[in-house]
Amino acid sequence: MVPNGKSSKGKLNLHALSLEKVNDHGNRVFYFKLAMYIVLLRVLLISWAVLFPDSKNFSSFLNVQVAPVVGIAGNDSHFYWLIATEWFTSDQKLVNFSPLFPSILFILKPMFGKFAPFLLNTACLSLTPPFLFGFLKNVIHDDNTAKTIAIGVLCNPIFISYASYGLTEPLHFLLLFIALNAHYKLGRWNKVVECIALSLVVLNRFVGVLIIVFYGFKALMQHGISIKERAVILLPAMAPVITYFGWEIIANILFGITPSNAREIYWNHHFNFNPLTPEFAMQLPILVSGAVICVLLLASWRKGRTRSSTEDVAGKVLSIEHDTFKRLDIQALIAYAAATLLFLGCFNKQISILRYIGTLFPLFMVLYIPLPSSPSLRLVSFGVQQGMIIAHLLAFPVIAAGVPHFSLSFIEILLLYLLTAISIVLASLFYMKPGYFDSLNRVFLIHASLAFLVLPLTIYFP
Repeated sequence: MVPNGKSSKGKLNLHALSLEKVNDHGNRVFYFKLAMYIVLLRVLLISWAVLFPDSKNFSSFLNVQVAPVVGIAGNDSHFYWLIATEWFTSDQKLVNFSPLFPSILFILKPMFGKFAPFLLNTACLSLTPPFLFGFLKNVIHDDNTAKTIAIGVLCNPIFISYASYGLTEPLHFLLLFIALNAHYKLGRWNKVVECIALSLVVLNRFVGVLIIVFYGFKALMQHGISIKERAVILLPAMAPVITYFGWEIIANILFGITPSNAREIYWNHHFNFNPLTPEFAMQLPILVSGAVICVLLLASWRKGRTRSSTEDVAGKVLSIEHDTFKRLDIQALIAYAAATLLFLGCFNKQISILRYIGTLFPLFMVLYIPLPSSPSLRLVSFGVQQGMIIAHLLAFPVIAAGVPHFSLSFIEILLLYLLTAISIVLASLFYMKPGYFDSLNRVFLIHASLAFLVLPLTIYFP
């Protein structure tokens, strides 16, 4: 009888660690376990960043949280900490950075010192799962699919790798999903929460203003509603727009320069629509990615306008999608992702494009839901993710060669290329075998493994 008792205890322990539902409190337990595993994964990734033999001197826990500026610029965590320490007055170029994240660090710094970024981002990652899943339950009709997407979004290798540093990604996701979760709830209080969260999204990352595309798409593309109903849908989008331009005006009054001007003057970030320039050619793949997604999205949307019987092929296709998710809402999210790509592609140089791909969560959502009305959309979304990784890998030696007094060791270069190449191959295999994602535990382990392979690349691209 003893062996059976040990076996039962072992199975019980495995159930206790599993992300699958094992009791009547499945969702609450899922939130807690996912938060716990994400925090553990983040600590392991930070340790891996410390151990990886890089030339950027990420050689301690605190270096990873507040980067030293050596060789290729450490990453933006150095500047966020500088703002938290000296505010924007020490250098006008710092106005380029959005104020919310360093302002919170300023409050936490006296108590926690350089551990403040770690504690802030750990708290954000821990709090995000219930808001993300609450939002997903409103647009995805199957709980298990919603949980799979929640893991795929929060643990996508690009996002979780950048979330290891003292950067804005975790706070961005927390605020964004608070807003989207409130969007589907009734009551004036939830609308207030939605608008406040949207405003904070913009104050945390300036490109967050493009979430207005989600609201605009829903308001314009929904059939059979009045102008007043469209206006009600669009109303929360006013909050990020007002916040964006409000911060431009306030920053100019306080610091004598607008954030837009700071980006243009100090970082040479400005719009470039001249196709004859080398800069335009460099940005063209980003523009093409956004444009292709737009074309596929509009083609899919048009299919929903045709009157089809459920017996027709087209009718069956739409029926599958309507039974699986809220079709218009998913399309609106994809429109937001496409608009962000087009916006970033219009600049004369890349603005942390790999980081922004990690937070374009609709590109990761579509990997886990059937899209028979536009099967190419799933492929293109995956191609954008992996294409950006490949592009950064190819650009690495060119960028490194252009930095004076910066040398890379052979083992550093070898490991970087080898690990990133393995991540691309494995991600492609998992993409072609969606059956791997039939278990929540497996989904988490796959994404965690890919994150360890991708993290070295994120060290060199702030």
